Amino acid sequence: MVDGWAEDIAMTHVAKAILDKQGYHIIIQKASADMILASMNNEDTDLFMGVWLPHTHAAKIAKFPELTELGNQLQQRAHRFGCA
Repeated sequence: MVDGWAEDIAMTHVAKAILDKQGYHIIIQKASADMILASMNNEDTDLFMGVWLPHTHAAKIAKFPELTELGNQLQQRAHRFGCA
């Protein structure tokens, strides 16, 4: 996770709690977004909860075409509350 990004910290810890209960061994590490994406591309990191698409991190993600987007919880939540 990126230290200092409140949304990333919160979502990372929520995901860890859920995965811990399912029996997974989760290690949270702090790094910059660029370092996390490179680590994912090298298959050293499995999940990053702090990617903001389609705009903020689009150029960073484009450098790693093998990465897979698993979903977008913010867009779904924003629509549920009527935000645009």
